[in-house]
Amino acid sequence: MDRELDVFGNYRNITNKLKKRFLKKPNFQEASEQFGTLTRVLQQQECHQYAGFCCLAKARCENTIANSISESESLLEAARLFFEAERINIDVRCPALDEHLTEAVHCYNQSIKLYQKEGNISLAAMASLELARNLQNIDKIEEAHNHFVRAATLQKQYSIVDYMTTLKMAANCKLYTYDYVTALQHYSDISNTLDSLTKENEECLTYSLIQVKQYIEISRVFVLLLLKTSPMEMTAEHSNVIEKYTWENNEENVNVIPYDLFLLIQSVVMATQSHDGELLKELENDLYEYLDKVQSDLLHRIVKEYND
Repeated sequence: MDRELDVFGNYRNITNKLKKRFLKKPNFQEASEQFGTLTRVLQQQECHQYAGFCCLAKARCENTIANSISESESLLEAARLFFEAERINIDVRCPALDEHLTEAVHCYNQSIKLYQKEGNISLAAMASLELARNLQNIDKIEEAHNHFVRAATLQKQYSIVDYMTTLKMAANCKLYTYDYVTALQHYSDISNTLDSLTKENEECLTYSLIQVKQYIEISRVFVLLLLKTSPMEMTAEHSNVIEKYTWENNEENVNVIPYDLFLLIQSVVMATQSHDGELLKELENDLYEYLDKVQSDLLHRIVKEYND
């Protein structure tokens, strides 16, 4: 920070102008602009924490003059500044009590509530999704999952595709923490949404949605294999998923995924049923080109489970 920059003095001078005086009404608009200027100066000095507090002060001014759009934007900017301060602490391994993170999450939540109050659902969803990704990037996986779910819930009101994409991110968080039950539930929610779209209109199932359907189908099979739930304990829905990949019932699912890929997934199911660890290793190599990083990790967990 520039030694000639009197942060606290400038902040105090602006705040003093907002005190009530006899026959003089405080100019909150002017104060908001001055807090904004001080925020930019501090940001250039890489003093993100102090810049965040100035941004919060600006948001309070905008709240006083009932300018909800500027207030929500200021809260979101403050959240990003606090998060940047937290990220820097993590990068330099500075001992801290997550105080910057707490402020960031609080500001994000306030901006999301304000967007919802004003009916800006898409902006609320974007802010929630941004928070979730930021938390995920600093390995706050459980917290990230909760905000992914909230973002997906908001997105469902205006974009089914965005809803399914974000819910898949929430499922990935649960797979990271080995919570297969919750991940499976998220995958099932996506599958049921796709089924409802198909029932309403076959033509709405575009190529991208077909790709999502294939992805969810394969992921659900892998998660069910990891859960090792007995057929008697499975729900009818999950039992039907596994039954598709038996020699007797191999026609129904060919329309969901390509036939070559279907045979490979079917072989994985059969290999787990026969506890053939060596075959699973071979299938892992054969399936590598078809799977993304998350699915490859799931399959590797299955292979490891049957080779230990």
